[in-house]
Order: sequence, then C-alpha cells, then structure tokens
Amino acid sequence: MTDVTSVAPALYNRFLEVFQGSDTEVTAVFVGDVGSGPLFTFRVPDVSEAASYGAAVLEVADRENDLRASVDGYVLEVGGGG
Repeated sequence: MTDVTSVAPALYNRFLEVFQGSDTEVTAVFVGDVGSGPLFTFRVPDVSEAASYGAAVLEVADRENDLRASVDGYVLEVGGGG
C-alpha cells in the first residue's frame, strides 16, 4: 500500500477530523448527516491500486451523540474516482 494524502470532506458543509497514524493509515471522524454518496476523498499516488485500500466503519452515533449499538448497514467503499 502506498501513501495516503489530502484527506478532505466530499461536501463543504460536513466536518472531517483526520488523524494520520502513518503514511498508509488514516483515522477520520466524520460529523454530519449521512446519506448515500461520498463522505470524504483522499489522494494516493496510483489510483489503479484502489483495490489495495480498505475502509471500515468503527462507530456510529446519533444526533444526540449516543453511540449506536451496531454499525450494521453502514458501508464504506474505496473507488478510483474520476
């Protein structure tokens, strides 16, 4: 896996806090209404290697900031964009 850079929210009305654990690992905290479509974008040196990247939903909270019991139904996909 190669370096991940330039992590940014897909829409400007959303908040994204990014913690760069290493050149190849990023933890992102997304705050805002969730719908279908991109949550955030990031850059990598070779987009043809998109399949070598992964993403996981670790926690989900409701509008009152209470953690949901499960992340079932929430999915992140990594694509080549463009």
